[in-house]
Amino acid sequence: MKRRRLTLLVAAVVLMGGLSALFFLTLRGFLRESLLEPILQRWFVIRWYVGRISQALLWNVLTLGGGIFLLRAVLRRRSRGPLREGRPPSLDDPTDELDRLTRTIRLAPRRRLYRALLKRDLAGIAIRLVGRREGLSPNEARARLLDVRLHGKLGVAAFFTDQNLEQMGFLDTSFTRNLDETLSFLEGYFKEA
Repeated sequence: MKRRRLTLLVAAVVLMGGLSALFFLTLRGFLRESLLEPILQRWFVIRWYVGRISQALLWNVLTLGGGIFLLRAVLRRRSRGPLREGRPPSLDDPTDELDRLTRTIRLAPRRRLYRALLKRDLAGIAIRLVGRREGLSPNEARARLLDVRLHGKLGVAAFFTDQNLEQMGFLDTSFTRNLDETLSFLEGYFKEA
């Protein structure tokens, strides 16, 4: 690993030295006329304009911008609640798998990432539950969940077919309807077990 890093470092230094020599020897006049002089001229013009601005006005604008940024951060923090440091754990802090799943279900209607996490978690639970209950392998249990003819619930099959985060659009009523149908389907399995 160290040998590879050393080889890459030596190659980078040689390449940088070769390019520097190429630019210094062949393109020196071109770089000065087309790149450095316009940059320096613009820099001096900008400095001249900034020098003409009243320092009191400049500092007032910067202070006002910082105050707005600070006020926005404070208001945003207040809407989120108190700081988590030094606070005893509450019901919002997931401590086990059931708490985490409950929190994911609560946040899924508002956030796309939580919808994807919920689909992933429920798919794993459902596949294990159906597989254990009916003595099937995980692939067979997944096929059973996707086959509408076996359980007669379109929402369950639709819930497990769309596993990609990229394919999930904005929240529509079909997500909550499919989630409700899937949860009632899983409740039925729990009651029968």
